[in-house]
Amino acid sequence: MVGLNKCRKDFFISTMNLFLSIKGRINFLQLERFGTCDEQSFRNQFEKPFDFLKFNKELVLEHGSGHYTIAFDPSYISKSGKSTPGVGWF
Repeated sequence: MVGLNKCRKDFFISTMNLFLSIKGRINFLQLERFGTCDEQSFRNQFEKPFDFLKFNKELVLEHGSGHYTIAFDPSYISKSGKSTPGVGWF
């Protein structure tokens, strides 16, 4: 990505590796335990903004096949009860 310095890029790569390898709940103490940085370094880096939309776009354009589908997962919407449209007594 354009605009990331080497330090920020290395931190991002190591943090993504930690997210994929740590089982269970992840917090700054867990990242410190399994990573190479201390807790305050993780806190400071996470306070800085990161453009995930730009990152994902560049990742897909670089490694994608050219055929793309956009999906939306509404699994957080409640599926039962009075608030669900189409469900009720007929």
